[in-house]
Amino acid sequence: RTVRAQLGVSVLALAVSTAALAEAPDRQPGRGPVPSWGKLTPIPSPNPDKADAPYQVLLLEGQTKFGKEGEHTYFEMVIRPQTVVGLQGFSTIILPWNVARADLIVHSIEAIRDGKSIDLIKDSPFTILRRESRLEQAQFDGVRSVVLPVKGVEIGDTIRISATYRDIPSNLTARPDDLSKWGTPFPVGWMDRRVIVPPEMAVK
Repeated sequence: RTVRAQLGVSVLALAVSTAALAEAPDRQPGRGPVPSWGKLTPIPSPNPDKADAPYQVLLLEGQTKFGKEGEHTYFEMVIRPQTVVGLQGFSTIILPWNVARADLIVHSIEAIRDGKSIDLIKDSPFTILRRESRLEQAQFDGVRSVVLPVKGVEIGDTIRISATYRDIPSNLTARPDDLSKWGTPFPVGWMDRRVIVPPEMAVK
């Protein structure tokens, strides 16, 4: 069965603090297509009332599937830079990644211009940065930041980012759960949250 929640409100999806980043040699994220259970949501049109804003976040999509193979979460974010300031704000894409808990599969980071897709990560390596939460004790929290400078994007392009986090089997629990925070400092045109639960798993 599928549990859905749809709200035209704000949500924080990809923003992470880069105040304490240090380079670390880590494995690279995988690359591949959107999972077969992921449902693609049509990208909403920009809001004409926000045409003067630096950017518009048109879509935030989050889909989580529970099952014997673990918890898999697919997400998508669609942004439209509308000014030079907005363009500069998305000149670098940063994805948070807890390497101790999950694998990261990047599906696409693309610019859509005049109905055509421009691949922004073709043959481009990711930079993996380690976030150290307790520097004074030399303890690491396992969270990395996957960084990709974006080149060639123009004002008015639509930037689409999609990826999936897949739980590492050793981290699976008998009673998986899901917690989502709703709220961001920026408006969102459309948000879709979808949770897929197999019939044999009880929902509470």
